[in-house]
Amino acid sequence: MTSYVLLTLLENHDIDGFKEQVKHAKNKAVNYIVANMNALRGNQHGLALASYALAKAGRKDKASELYQLLVAESINKDGMMYWKKGCRGRCKRAIRRWQSPNPRASPIDIETASYALLYLSENNMVEDAMRVTKWLTSQRNPTGGFTTSQDTVVSLEALSKISTLLKTGGNEATDMDITIKADIDPPHKVKINNANRQLVRKIEFPNTTESVQVAASGVGIGIVDVVVSYSVYTKDLEPAFDITTTIDAATQTFNTISVKVCVSRKEAADNRMVVVEVGVPNGFKGDHDRTRGTVKGLQHVESDFDGVNFYFGSIGVADTCFWMTAGRVDKVTQSQAIPVFAYDYYEPENQGMGNYTSGKLKEMTSLCDECIGCSICDVTVVG
Repeated sequence: MTSYVLLTLLENHDIDGFKEQVKHAKNKAVNYIVANMNALRGNQHGLALASYALAKAGRKDKASELYQLLVAESINKDGMMYWKKGCRGRCKRAIRRWQSPNPRASPIDIETASYALLYLSENNMVEDAMRVTKWLTSQRNPTGGFTTSQDTVVSLEALSKISTLLKTGGNEATDMDITIKADIDPPHKVKINNANRQLVRKIEFPNTTESVQVAASGVGIGIVDVVVSYSVYTKDLEPAFDITTTIDAATQTFNTISVKVCVSRKEAADNRMVVVEVGVPNGFKGDHDRTRGTVKGLQHVESDFDGVNFYFGSIGVADTCFWMTAGRVDKVTQSQAIPVFAYDYYEPENQGMGNYTSGKLKEMTSLCDECIGCSICDVTVVG
C-alpha cells in the first residue's frame, strides 16, 4: 500500500501550496519501504511494485536489491520472463478442479510483470524489458486488454513506456511495410507510418487456414497478433465458492425486497480480495446504503445498473453473510431468477454462482396488478 501511495505522491509532487507537505510525505514513504524490504521477500507483486516506486523516487540502489530478489522468483521460458504467484523458477501451477485446464494469466501476475517492466524502463534495461514485453503481449485478449480494468491500465502504461524507450537514437519516425499471407491466398500488405500508427488493422482469414506467414521491413515497432477463436466441449466445472440465498418474507412487498446472501470457499486460500455481485430484479435498484449491520471483511460496496457489488478483503471456508435491499424504480412484471456471483478479484476463474427467486414478485403477472389507473391499463369497450 505504501508503494501505491508513493507513486501517487511522485505523480503529484508539484501541487501549488502543498509541495513541502508532499515532499515530506514522499520521504517518509521511501524510508518506510526501505526499512521493511525484508518483509517483501517471496511477495512477487510487492517486490515489483516497490522496486519501481523506489527507482522512480531516486533510490535506485535499494530498488536494484528488490529487483534482484524479483528476478530470483521469475520464470524464463521461450525468450520470455514472467512470474506466477506461488511459483519460483520453473513451476507448473496445479489446476484446481473448478478452473479451466488452459487459464489465462491471472491479473496479479499481469500486474507483477507490468510493474517489473516499468522498473526496467525506468532503468533503461532493454534486454530484460524485451523478454517481459514478449510475455505481456502474449497474454492480451483479441481487443488488446487483459482480464480486469486494473491490470489492463497498468500493463498498457508499461507497454507504452517501453515503446518510448525503444525508439532508437531519439528518432520517432515510423515507416514499416508488413506482408501477411495465409496458405495460398493472395498476400495482404499493410503500410504503417506516423500518420496511421495508432490505428488497428484487422484481417480475417477463412476457418480452413492452416498457416500464417508475416514479413516486416522498415523502421519502427509494431505488434502482430494472430488470434484463433474456437469452441470446445467441456464438462461443468465445480465452483470455487458455495452461495446460498434467503429472502426476508416478513418485509417483502411488491416494491421492496431484502435478500440474505451467504458465501464460503470450497477450499482454504490465502487472504485475497473477493467480489460478490448480487443482481436485482428488473425494475429494481439496489440500495447499498441499507446494507444491514457490520459485515466481517466487507471493505467497499457499490451499486451499478443491474445490482450491488460487495468487495471483501477475504472470504474463508466459513460462511460470510450479509443482507442486500432493493427498491422498485419501474413497473416490471414476471420476475425471473436473479443471479449472484462470487469470484476472486485477482483470479476471476475462481468463481461460484447462485440465484434467488421472489415468489411475491412472480405473483405479479400483469403490469396492471400494481399500476391501477395507468393509461395502458384503461380499456374502453365500444359496443
